[in-house]
Parts: sequence; C-alpha cells; structure tokens
Amino acid sequence: MNANNSVLDAAESVFGRPWIHIVMLFGLAFILSTLIHPEISAFHARRPDSGDPLASILGDGRKLFANHFYVKADVYFHSGYYPTIFDNRESHQTAHMAEDAGVAEGKNTGDEEHFLGKSSDWIDAHSRKHFPSVHTHLGEDSPDGRKNAEREILPWLKFSAKLDPNKIETYTVAAYWLRRTGADGEAEAFLREGLRANPDSVEILFELGRCRYDAKDVEHARNLWALAWRRWQQQEVGKPAEQQNRFIAAAILMHLARLEHAAGDINQCIRCLETLLPLKQNPDEILKRIADVKAGLPLTAE
Repeated sequence: MNANNSVLDAAESVFGRPWIHIVMLFGLAFILSTLIHPEISAFHARRPDSGDPLASILGDGRKLFANHFYVKADVYFHSGYYPTIFDNRESHQTAHMAEDAGVAEGKNTGDEEHFLGKSSDWIDAHSRKHFPSVHTHLGEDSPDGRKNAEREILPWLKFSAKLDPNKIETYTVAAYWLRRTGADGEAEAFLREGLRANPDSVEILFELGRCRYDAKDVEHARNLWALAWRRWQQQEVGKPAEQQNRFIAAAILMHLARLEHAAGDINQCIRCLETLLPLKQNPDEILKRIADVKAGLPLTAE
C-alpha cells in the first residue's frame, strides 16, 4: 500500500495533481468502450450493406448517384438524344427503356421526337448536326446495325443496382433487356440478386415468372405469379385506389389468365379476369375478353 502511495506521490511531483484525473478519465473511457462496442457491432450486423465500402463512403447519398446512373442508361438507350433541364421533359417522365420493357406504367406526354422545338435560325439548325438530335432507340434504330446493342446499357444499370439495391426498376428493366438479347440465364440471376435484397418485391417475382415461362417451366411460372399476386394483396389492399400499383396487378392477373386459358382451365381463367375487372380504368376491354373466353374464342393480348 505504501509502495502504491509512493508511486502516486512521485507521479504528482512530476506531472502535478491533474495526472490523476487523466488516469481516471482513461479508465472511464475504457469501461464505456467495453459497454458500447457490442451495441455498435450489433447495429452494423443488422445493416445489410454494412460490409459495402461504397455504402460506408457515400451513405444514403449513394441513392442519388444510383438514380443518376439509371438515367444515364436511358440516355445511352437514346444514343445521347435526351432533354436537358432547359428542354421540355414531358415526353421523358418515364424512362423509355422501362416503358418499352413493359415494367413501368408510361406517363409520357408530348412529342418525344421534337422536344428541342423548331430551330430558331439557320445557325441553330446547323448546330444540331453536331450533337444527337434525332430520336432513336438502341438496337432498333442503331445506324450501324449492331446486333444486341441494348446490352450496352447494362453496365449502367448494374452499377445503379450496386449503389442502390432497393431500386426495384433497375433489376426488372435490366432483366427484360438481357432476355431480349438472349441472355436468359443472366437475366434470371440478376433478378434473384434483386430478390435477395428485396424479398417482398411483387415486380421482381413477376419478372422471375416471365423468365420461367420463357424457359417452358410453366408450373414454376404459375407459382411465382400466384405468389406475386398474394404479395400484391398483402401490400396494396387497404390503400386508396390512386396509391395502389394497379399496373403490376393487371400484368400478373392477365398472365395468369392466359396461362390458365392455355391449360384449358376456363373457369380459373374467367376468375382471374373477373378479379382484374375492378382494377382497370377501362373495364370494357376485360368484359369483352370474358365474353370471348365464355364463347370459346382465343384470349386476345392487350
């Protein structure tokens, strides 16, 4: 005990009385660290992106970058022909690569061919020869006739998904264009990656069903579409009509109806169409399809 006191006395003589306060503070800091560290570790373990360096560096701001790269993919899809913030953007409210893929409800209005407006003079007209000023879609209108040129938008979409794994449309758009270029296996793998990050996504389940249907795995497709419909009901029923995602609901029920019609189960086909009836703005189309099915006619496509 005397030895300890002599050590403290010696410390005081060298460092003064505040030295003891510093030792006490270090001791308190050590105790707090042992209490807080397990809680911090548990918090990081609960975060799905805790091991992602991009998430650590960018934080929630990475979603802004993800959207930027998603838009860049649509710009590339148009070979660079795209409205700026100074142009009329009514015809590009919905990304064309998503609208053309049938994975998003189109909200575009106006003239997408002439959002630049008329040339103000001959100088303006001449300047348009030096930047993309003609509306084209990659693949369909590629001037050099490149086959499967749509694949060139995929790096943008994959990087967007890396930055924001919860942006559902990134996976469904990419999967459609992968299937369009013959990469069915790659499309399904990318969708399953999206499903791991978004296990309750109705849209991803629906697209996976399309992949399985294209692969002639009809029973698996039926199960995926039925699961997608149950998920839709769990998530959307009870919401105001204007807030419900009726676009994907109509797609699911229509695909199920066609599948049951092809299988010869006319009653189940009609049940799917009748469920779809109150979800459509124009019910006359569905009523006609129901009448056709009852009359033994083919179920026409939308």
